[in-house]
Amino acid sequence: MTSFAEDIMELAKQLKRCATGYAHCTYPIVHTIPSTKTRKQQQGQIYAAGYSVATPEHPDGDLNFGASDPEQAKRVHQIIGESLSVDLDDDAMPGVTLASQFSVNRLTRFEDALAAWPGPVSAVVYLMDMSDIDVLIEYFRVAANLERYHRVELAVVAPNFADEERYRYPINQLRNIAIGMIRTTHHLLIDADFVPNRALYTEVVEKRFAEMWRTDSESSIGTVAAPNPSRTAFVVPCVALVEDYSGAYPETIDELRSLFDRRLAYITDSNAGHGLTADKVFLRSC
Repeated sequence: MTSFAEDIMELAKQLKRCATGYAHCTYPIVHTIPSTKTRKQQQGQIYAAGYSVATPEHPDGDLNFGASDPEQAKRVHQIIGESLSVDLDDDAMPGVTLASQFSVNRLTRFEDALAAWPGPVSAVVYLMDMSDIDVLIEYFRVAANLERYHRVELAVVAPNFADEERYRYPINQLRNIAIGMIRTTHHLLIDADFVPNRALYTEVVEKRFAEMWRTDSESSIGTVAAPNPSRTAFVVPCVALVEDYSGAYPETIDELRSLFDRRLAYITDSNAGHGLTADKVFLRSC
C-alpha cells in the first residue's frame, strides 16, 4: 500500500511528464488520492488512484489506470465529463463530510478549516499553471502539512497548461468532484476562505445529526417521529469578519453578537447571495 506522500510525489512526476510533452495526456487530468482512513478500510488497496494519462502501455489515457476501484474512477470521470449531479451511494455512511475546492494558493488557508472540523473531509485542488506542480510538491514536503491533509479525500485537477481557457476557474465542476468523493449521507460545501465554527461538528453532527438517525419513537427531534435523514437539510448561516480583524474566531452566539454590535462581523452581499441569511433569527432569538 502506498502512502499519501508517495501518491503526491507520483502524481507530480506524472504531471511533469505531461507538462513537458514527454507523455501524451488526455485533459483534464484528475488524480484522486485516498485518505489514510480509506486506505485502511480498503485493506491495502488504493481505491481511486485514477489519472487520465496516456502512456505507451496505456495509449488511450484510461482514467482507470492504476486504480483498484473502477467504479470510483468511473464516477469521477462522469462528473468531469458531464459536470453534473451526483447520486448518493446506497452504502453511504451516516454523517457529514466537509467539502471544498481551491487552487494551490489556498492550501495554507484551508488549514484553519481542517483544524476546526474533526470529521471527514473531501477537497479538490486545481492547478492553474505548470509552476503550481512545484508549489504542491513543496507544500507536501513539510511533514506537518502531510499530517494535516492525510485524513482528506483529495483530488488534484490539472487542465491543459497550453490552453488559455484554464484560467476560467471551473468552480462547479470542482465542487462536483469533491461531492463525488464523499462517502457519507450529507456534506457541508464551503469555499476555502470559510472556517466552520469549532462546535459545529461536535454539537450538530455528533449530537443532533446522530439523534436524527435514531429509529426509536422517543427521538427528541420532531414531535411525532425523527425526520427522514435522506430528506433533511441543515441550514448553516454564514457570516464575514472585517478584513483587518485580528481576534479569535467567535465560538458562541454571544461572542458573534458582540462582533456584529461592534461592526466587526456582517452578512456579505446584503442584497444578494448571503443576504438571504436571516441573521436576526440566529442572533436575536438564541
